[in-house]
Amino acid sequence: MRKIVLSAVLLLSLCVFALPQDRIIALPDSPRRIQIGAEKSILAFQDGQSQLEIVLPEGANRILQFAAAELQEYFRRSCQVEVPVVNAPDDSKVSIILGDNQWSRQAGLDCTTLPRDGYYLKSVGRRIYIAGVDDPKGNPAEAFSWSVFFERGTLNGVYEFLERFLGIRFYFPGEIGTVVPKHQQLSLPQMDIYDRPDFPRRRYGVSPIDHQAWFPEQEYHHRLQGNMILKLRTESFYVPCCHSMERLKIVERFADQHPDLLAMDEQGKRHTQPGSVYYGNLCYTSPSLREELFRDAVSHLSGEPAQNRGLRGWDPSAIQPGFFNIMPMDHFRTCHCPRCQDFYQKHPESELVWDLVADISGRLHKAGVPGYVTAMGYGHYPNPPQTVSLPENVLIMISVRGPWAENIPAARAEGDQRIQAWTDFTGRKPWLWNATYKYGGLELPDIPPTTPRIIGKYYVRQAGSISGAFMESESDHWIFSYLNYYSMAKCTWDNTQDPDALVDEHHRKMFGPAAVPMGKFFDRIEELWLTRISGRIVETRLGSEAVPPSDNELWEQIYSPAEFDQFEQWFDAAAKLCAGHPEETMRVDYFRRHFLGQIKRGAERYQRLCSSLQDLQFQVQALSDGEAFVLDGKPDEAAWQPARAHYLLPLESEKGEVAATLMFRYDQQYLYLGAVCVEPKMDQVVANMREHDNGNIWTDSVLEVFLNPSADRSNYFHWMINSLGFVYDAKGTRQDTRSQYDPGWNSGAKVQVARSEQSWSVEMAIPL
Repeated sequence: MRKIVLSAVLLLSLCVFALPQDRIIALPDSPRRIQIGAEKSILAFQDGQSQLEIVLPEGANRILQFAAAELQEYFRRSCQVEVPVVNAPDDSKVSIILGDNQWSRQAGLDCTTLPRDGYYLKSVGRRIYIAGVDDPKGNPAEAFSWSVFFERGTLNGVYEFLERFLGIRFYFPGEIGTVVPKHQQLSLPQMDIYDRPDFPRRRYGVSPIDHQAWFPEQEYHHRLQGNMILKLRTESFYVPCCHSMERLKIVERFADQHPDLLAMDEQGKRHTQPGSVYYGNLCYTSPSLREELFRDAVSHLSGEPAQNRGLRGWDPSAIQPGFFNIMPMDHFRTCHCPRCQDFYQKHPESELVWDLVADISGRLHKAGVPGYVTAMGYGHYPNPPQTVSLPENVLIMISVRGPWAENIPAARAEGDQRIQAWTDFTGRKPWLWNATYKYGGLELPDIPPTTPRIIGKYYVRQAGSISGAFMESESDHWIFSYLNYYSMAKCTWDNTQDPDALVDEHHRKMFGPAAVPMGKFFDRIEELWLTRISGRIVETRLGSEAVPPSDNELWEQIYSPAEFDQFEQWFDAAAKLCAGHPEETMRVDYFRRHFLGQIKRGAERYQRLCSSLQDLQFQVQALSDGEAFVLDGKPDEAAWQPARAHYLLPLESEKGEVAATLMFRYDQQYLYLGAVCVEPKMDQVVANMREHDNGNIWTDSVLEVFLNPSADRSNYFHWMINSLGFVYDAKGTRQDTRSQYDPGWNSGAKVQVARSEQSWSVEMAIPL
């Protein structure tokens, strides 16, 4: 009998534990209600006399206190009135009553039925209720990084009130980016608003502040970034789905005890050194890995502290209360152990990832462990599995290009088909990981990826197909991306938004009489990015591909001198139209200096680089009679003494950690290269024994040589040499920012490598 009672108690506890997760992922089951009276019958203030008060019950939590302070701040700035905060409503006043309390409940507002992040904004006579579910532990004043994730329904309602009835807009922090209309008097209509987000998942990602420039007129503080997240009403709970297999520190915890869970390289070696490209990669067929991963999941989903599993804490990117992520690391390497290779002989490589997800989630489901497993269709495993099914406790996120593929028919269709395939496979609407950031060939300094219209249109178009999105959107300058964030946040909250109207309103609110020329500027920036940069289609040997432009094309043909002339004309027209409007004049001047000005600074750097490249040349001295080399990998023969030493510079920093010295000589048969690569940590140098022309040699520590004898900056020859002396050589053709390689070409170069305790060196003879 005792066993039956315990089972019943356990079942009850599991059901109670699961309810918060279900509310977090639930799609809205009732439409929003926006009812606004035709007459403005509630006189809030007139002739400097305010009828307003803000009501907070005794013991109000920090979210309500913050919401009250925001109301006070913006009434002060917009209406020039001080609105008191009181603990009970006065029937003679216009009372704005905040939160779920006795008065809101008497007015018939039941916050227990609200979807997450939803709120009520309702008037009854001279009382205005703004109420939602608020986390008593949340602290908006300290909201940044992971501390922005707390439910704040009332605060969402307050920002809606300020936007809808005072006309305030929050575009970016500070005076320039916050539009606060001035009111000489304020009357409010009767209102009955029930609102909630259409997508439960709504988040954008930005670079750490040390990787991008903040707004020039103010000093960065983490609270500013967090405060914008609050004002844009993005998601209040993060459902984790991000490379858990490295965030769980599996190698650090279990490699000594279970070396079989480490991925094996082509030479049969399992790597435990952090310097190896294989470090952190795992063997997904390993029984040890699967058992430890299952135990981690059970421990977390059962509410145990991370210390029980040998961790200081659960990594929030991959683990959140009620959710456990299973996803390979980003630098995935295939395991070459016999067990994995046997699996690959019978299945596509992607199936092994889904086999792992199905195994762990299936065991959790069978054991009755509460909560959800999250997984992402990404990388080499983007599509639903062919050989396994996933239990109902699995939630799927998928990586698709998203907004910047809207004008590329093949890429757009591929993304839509993947969304539909996963929906059909799981019976749930997935949420997305979209790449609208400057990465790879799109990492173009000082070029704005400002595309708010297409971003809004994409998320509106996906209404009914997805449960939301994370828009990864790093940039080198915040000012380039703020309008992308705004459009994404607004259109993922309300899928009925008109994105064009949203952007047009931005231009009117920010620039007033200069809205038209400034709108032309923003639209041209978006057009250039979508059609000439991210969506630039060229014909390659592999067919039509989106290929970003070269620096030459970027600054000579796209952001050309003629284009800059047009930009200046629009700004001149905007400045003229803003005469007599100080706030709008200030904004036009600001964008001219810090938006257009930043692009121009990029163009100036390009011109300086072109000038320096013209000077980048040196003479190679021919061998004299009697001079010769013995190629042993050590460039220390007398014949090297006359050669001038040249030094490699770091690609992405101003100061190099180690030195690399190059020397050149030639005769009628060969161009000779001698190189010394200083390396104080030779025991950590990555070098594998490889066949000639093995394309993976780039993952080793290598010396790369590029020769362009024709000086056309298009046709070239390429060598990679690792510290064991293995060589890759190829003939290449550069097309814009991409290359086509022919590794079948053989240069006939003679290469020798030598290693010492503090360096490795190369001697190379390239046939002329």
